[in-house]
Amino acid sequence: MPDDSETLDVRYRRREAAKMFAGALLFVALAAWIVTLDGRGALHGPSRYDWAMPWMPWIGILFFGACAVICARATFDGRVQVSIGHMGLRYRRWSDAEIPWSEISSVKLKTYRGNRIVAVRLRDPGRYPGRGLFGRLAWMNQRMGFGDVAIATSALDHTADEILEAIKQHRRAAG
Repeated sequence: MPDDSETLDVRYRRREAAKMFAGALLFVALAAWIVTLDGRGALHGPSRYDWAMPWMPWIGILFFGACAVICARATFDGRVQVSIGHMGLRYRRWSDAEIPWSEISSVKLKTYRGNRIVAVRLRDPGRYPGRGLFGRLAWMNQRMGFGDVAIATSALDHTADEILEAIKQHRRAAG
């Protein structure tokens, strides 16, 4: 664990990202197979959801295809994703801006379906807006209790406990 003067740089674990990529491709293949059934009812009998069955596999292909793209990028991305240093916290998926310790009001460890998430609450979230998909979905994280910035740790090369401890150490040192 770093002392107060060190920076903790966190990257993707390529093996974990590759496993998630393979899983996403498996779901794309399954959805594509369901499309080939062409409504013959091989997977279900008559139901009140028959109107949705022609569309569901296509939605699965689009959703899990997008997941596969994200996981493929993570598999080959060797850049630092989370940087925790004496000046503040930088989470690449959220923003390129470093969030100073004085702007962070609380940090907690949350668990959702076995996934550990470092939940960061900001004093003024408007000063450090998220970008891309993470920025657009920030309201969901807030409603689920994951704070303004939610750092999912499942594919990172440091555990949630290590990341949380480094944040606590640097926050204490910053006063």
